[in-house]
Amino acid sequence: MTAGGFLAGSDLSPNSLEQARLRLEGRYVDLTSSNPTQNGHLFPAGVLTAASAAYWPARRYTPDPRGSLPARDSIAAYYASRTAASGISAASTFLTASTSEAYSLLFSLLAGPGDNLLARGELPFVRSAGRDARDRAAAV
Repeated sequence: MTAGGFLAGSDLSPNSLEQARLRLEGRYVDLTSSNPTQNGHLFPAGVLTAASAAYWPARRYTPDPRGSLPARDSIAAYYASRTAASGISAASTFLTASTSEAYSLLFSLLAGPGDNLLARGELPFVRSAGRDARDRAAAV
């Protein structure tokens, strides 16, 4: 199989690992998949109905850039109940979709344009940011 564009002429045939995965599909548990609906873990209809009941009358989506307030309240309550209780409050808690998003927010907060940052290269976000920076520098 070949591709067009910048991959023109590249061989995109499945490698031996992908060939084995395709041969064994359905006979193994893919531990890399984090989507519960693709792994046979379906929420009972009653649970979903109850969870969405409050939404339907108002049909309002009110996102908070810090994350869901009930989730932040739960996190604060959890840490307050620990043996060494912390002073974490919902107001001082920020939830992100991923560690990469959290790092991106922190880097944006702590560094300005042109600043140099030192970070461990094994973090996926750092590797990606480093590649992007190298690509931009090479394009100049």
